[in-house]
Amino acid sequence: MSLKLFTPEEYLDLEAGAKFRSDYDAGIITPKSGGTLDHNRICGNFLCLLSLALKAQNYEIFAIDIKVWIPTFQKFRYPNLMVIAGEPKFYKNYKTAIDHFYKTQPKHWQVDQFDDQDVEIQLRSVDVKLAIADIYDRVQFDQAN
Repeated sequence: MSLKLFTPEEYLDLEAGAKFRSDYDAGIITPKSGGTLDHNRICGNFLCLLSLALKAQNYEIFAIDIKVWIPTFQKFRYPNLMVIAGEPKFYKNYKTAIDHFYKTQPKHWQVDQFDDQDVEIQLRSVDVKLAIADIYDRVQFDQAN
């Protein structure tokens, strides 16, 4: 039996609808294991420390759920952190879309969907309002690699 190899585009389409993350390795898709609380704490600590250390330099730091495309090796990976010098180059970028889930009563969840940068999102549990334009600060859409 031969193993089905996927194109990068097929992988991205599958990832968009998946309930779990997967790595891509030259056509082979492999599910990733879930994280732990300590893993998340370590990544958060590392992100904060690295952000402070690189603050005045021309670097951008991305954390955990950002896929990176490595064209030389035909791989997509989810690194815990990545540091990019200068402007990032994107394989494919998407439009503004936020699904805000919040609990309204025991066992009852509400979802508000936002696709407009000119509105604010209310985080009731922590009494904070955030402008969607601020959440998407420095995000550039429709960039090609």
